Amino acid sequence: MELCNLLLAVQLIYSVRAEFDIQQAVVISRHGSRTLLAKDHSTFEEGSDSQLTIRGMNQMFQAGEFVRKHYQKAGFLSDVYLPQDVYVRSSDYSRTLNSALSFLLGLYPPRNQSLNVSYAGQVFYAPYNIQQVPIHTVAAENDQVLRAWLACPELQKKLAEFYTSLEFKKKESDSTQLRKQLENILGVKKIDLKDFYNVYDFIHLHQLYNHTYLNISAEQWNQVVYLADWVEYHKYSKEMIGDIGGGLLANEIAESFSDFAAKKTKAKLIHDKSTGKMIVQFSFKNGLEEPLVKYSIPECKDTCELDEFVKLVKSLQVRDITSWCHACGNTQLSRCQVTQQQTVCPTLETKEPRLSGTGGFFLGSFVTLLIVICVTALWHFYLRKRCLLGGTYPRPRKGLSDLENTSSPGVI
Repeated sequence: MELCNLLLAVQLIYSVRAEFDIQQAVVISRHGSRTLLAKDHSTFEEGSDSQLTIRGMNQMFQAGEFVRKHYQKAGFLSDVYLPQDVYVRSSDYSRTLNSALSFLLGLYPPRNQSLNVSYAGQVFYAPYNIQQVPIHTVAAENDQVLRAWLACPELQKKLAEFYTSLEFKKKESDSTQLRKQLENILGVKKIDLKDFYNVYDFIHLHQLYNHTYLNISAEQWNQVVYLADWVEYHKYSKEMIGDIGGGLLANEIAESFSDFAAKKTKAKLIHDKSTGKMIVQFSFKNGLEEPLVKYSIPECKDTCELDEFVKLVKSLQVRDITSWCHACGNTQLSRCQVTQQQTVCPTLETKEPRLSGTGGFFLGSFVTLLIVICVTALWHFYLRKRCLLGGTYPRPRKGLSDLENTSSPGVI
């Protein structure tokens, strides 16, 4: 998948007399270019473990280099990895875990590392001088921070209602001719509108590597893009997914910033306490070639003070695992059962994994969009048009590794 290098930076900045000093930063990134992926249109479950491609590795490496240069210029990031400085969190998928690895190679480039054990007369060297940074993850079914739309019966119910709505039925009727054309071109018995993003993904990846044997015209391709955009925009709209997708992540960020401001985190930076204030800054980078652009946070002033940001995030419907379980109507997940028991047994406690250090790095499908959904709906459709995943698509297909190794006039 191309155009997936989306970076979102949320920063805690200390401001004194119009001068700014970064105190903590959370960098959220989408994974790099991947192999084909099929997703169920109702449950969002994936049919295969999509892999990061060589192109994707390079994209994420460049993204890491960009973040390193950006924060080193601000005097915020060291060349040397220190556990108290950075905490890395990924969703539990091959493409995201390997994206994190590639990103970290760019963030912390190789350096000479050796250990001289004099009493043993030996010298040990780090393999290839790589600075190894641990990547933390949890199983997808228990990852309500980065995969909150999974195991959510209420969301599945809303999707089922949408698929039977008059609006969806009309779009099905309007797109019948195009879908029939694609069935003939692709050799597929039936293409449902509910699964249309899988069709887009299949065609897009072949076009990306300049394999034009599918014989799809420019006009047909434009119609495919529009129709896939329409379906995905409605599936992930504010009205459909609400705060479910990003509420927990937003609250983790707010809590981490609050803890830092209260000097409760491990990393403590001394600053002038005279007239300064803590502010939260929100920036977004859409692809490797685009600049990092600052955006105002809705419902907050241009200079959003930390207290205002925390108040805004705490007003979301989904704030913790208990509210997520309630919003999703999930009573089967073990974590939801624990929260139900808390009303009877207050000594039981469940907590989300906490951000720590002066930075956090989150990877995962849609996570860039999800935080935008819970804080602002401004870019939702725009981002959906650039890079999305789809649902199930039963047609046998080539893996992207095959496409990369097949001779083609295209440039890879």
